[in-house]
Amino acid sequence: MDLSSTTKDGQTYDFWKLGKVNYGDFIFFGKGSSFHLEKNERASGFAFSILGEGYRLRIEQFDRKDPELKGVGSKCKIDFSKDGITYTNTDTQKIALSYIFTYDEGNYNFTPVSRSTIAIEVAPNQTVTVSKQNTGFAITGGGEVYVQTMPMIAHKDLTAFSKSHSYEEFLDWVGSYFINFIRSKDVLLQFNTEKECSELVYDFDGDGVFDDAPMLGDTDGNGKPYEPSDIYWTMLHIADKAITSHGARRYYQGYVPNIEADTDNDGNIDTSDLFDIMYECALRGAGLKK
Repeated sequence: MDLSSTTKDGQTYDFWKLGKVNYGDFIFFGKGSSFHLEKNERASGFAFSILGEGYRLRIEQFDRKDPELKGVGSKCKIDFSKDGITYTNTDTQKIALSYIFTYDEGNYNFTPVSRSTIAIEVAPNQTVTVSKQNTGFAITGGGEVYVQTMPMIAHKDLTAFSKSHSYEEFLDWVGSYFINFIRSKDVLLQFNTEKECSELVYDFDGDGVFDDAPMLGDTDGNGKPYEPSDIYWTMLHIADKAITSHGARRYYQGYVPNIEADTDNDGNIDTSDLFDIMYECALRGAGLKK
């Protein structure tokens, strides 16, 4: 595994040679504002943490329960800094990653959210970037990507809210920022601090501006509703939610947000919504509707 670091003045270093080792072989102290890592061998588990000035960043890569991926891990290239991560899967197997972004007060604008875990699945030869924005994080790059997000509230805000609200209200509030989704176009995960929830804002036309709202029936986030792939993700979401353990159901978000598949607006994605999406897809397939 090779790691280089670049300082603000543009100087690049071999971080392993530059860094001072502490606690054996796994904690290094060095300098740099941006980093480039290349992992050229597979490993079933891999975690890397950066403790920088005003931020903490952790990257975790583990094998899946899928028998075909058990113990595989992935070769990869990663560019990262306090403002985001670009990950390229240079292997032949899909891999699941988890990023944990933590910022000190004064280094972010989306209070009460202060820490975000963003998990993504990256296919072979696919590149995905997660970058910090004023109101949240942008997830960009080509191809379809499954994204799971678990934003966490700052401790002082948790304490303040719990003192003035019931326990049920507190639990609902904590989970209001959780959202999972499939994206095929660039998207901004935005923390709406007025509505106290997470929102998705897309860039469907590729002009570099996040100004497109999610579309009903577009469960893969490609800007084209009521396609066969939208049926697939709705079916998978319903099946996955049905077998989720009782203890995880309150916060587990499945694969598709309500705004993209809750066609009858009853607050749940179920078989009636699946029927509507299949019906609309059939109409378009038969040329009866555009």
